[in-house]
Amino acid sequence: MSRPWVQADQGMFGIEYPAAAVVGRPGRRLTELRRIRQRQALSQAELANRSGVSRATIVSLESGRAGAQYGTIRKIAQALGVEPADLMEPES
Repeated sequence: MSRPWVQADQGMFGIEYPAAAVVGRPGRRLTELRRIRQRQALSQAELANRSGVSRATIVSLESGRAGAQYGTIRKIAQALGVEPADLMEPES
């Protein structure tokens, strides 16, 4: 039985999306979040306060235990003064 809604590169109706369109789907890793936060000398609690995202969520995102929805990525990026793409793993 095919379950296209489980596949990261297909939409609910089996429509394929380019990789850039998948940004913000559950599980998106913010690999640069800790580095950017530390460069700005912010604690996790300060970032949580600025962004409106819980400290527990920030901890989970930085540790890689959780991925982020686009709305969460946007809030964190805005609080840090960066683009959402800056928080994600750089392309190699």
